[in-house]
Amino acid sequence: MIIIIKDIDFDFQEFDNAVRDAIKMKNRHLEDIFQRFEKVQTKVKQQLEELKNNDPNKNKVLYLTGVVDGINLIVEPFRRCKEEIDKL
Repeated sequence: MIIIIKDIDFDFQEFDNAVRDAIKMKNRHLEDIFQRFEKVQTKVKQQLEELKNNDPNKNKVLYLTGVVDGINLIVEPFRRCKEEIDKL
């Protein structure tokens, strides 16, 4: 599914695939999972920066900012768990 909001397209299928791939990984290394999320997040951040520089439409900026923040909310608890595991 691709969502288009006034010239912004965010491919949720790509994000969904990243999540599904991470879940199905045999060893499920947390670092690999982080990298998959961060790859999508980097792409969205690039779109956000281009948008801020070229088109200050507030709705578009808020939408992409929400996507980036959402990925942070998903990844951050796992990152904290990994830090605790690394301390052991």
